[in-house]
Amino acid sequence: MTTAPGSQVLRLNASLYPRESVESATNTLSDFGTFSIENDGDYITVSVQAGDDVDPVELVGELANFALANTLGGGSN
Repeated sequence: MTTAPGSQVLRLNASLYPRESVESATNTLSDFGTFSIENDGDYITVSVQAGDDVDPVELVGELANFALANTLGGGSN
């Protein structure tokens, strides 16, 4: 996956994180940035481009938290 300048990448193990949980997390956080999701072998790779005045590292951390919460809660937030 090629990423834009200033973007961050989050790799999640596909055997632990259902894609729908990751997609739901990106939908929840869509006001704070843009996301591109790709299957990458055993991983789901998310390219994160933070919006203006949004810390990209914090956004990636929040994305990981929401994806985990969605996974534990059955894929929805």
